[in-house]
Amino acid sequence: MRNLMSKQADFMPSTDRQRSKEKDFHFGYSPVLLRTELKDELKRFRREQGFGHESHIERCLLSAAVEMLLNEQSLHQRWVEMLAEATRKDVFLVSQGRFRGT
Repeated sequence: MRNLMSKQADFMPSTDRQRSKEKDFHFGYSPVLLRTELKDELKRFRREQGFGHESHIERCLLSAAVEMLLNEQSLHQRWVEMLAEATRKDVFLVSQGRFRGT
């Protein structure tokens, strides 16, 4: 995955690459990839909960979810069980990207 991203970055002019990095930078956060359908569900959840249309709350929702999973021992087994399906979807998506040349 990293190879694909760095190849894509090689074709991007340096000023565009720099602007992209600056736009995506948020102090105290590290980038994480999230499947598109999960991002859409998160957006839907945010709106249904009345959190409005500001996407910054999604960072907070994800941070809270990960903290909860890491801190709640009782959730670990279910989390690990869900890993198999998440891995299957990841492999499928990566293979589709390679098939399409992205």
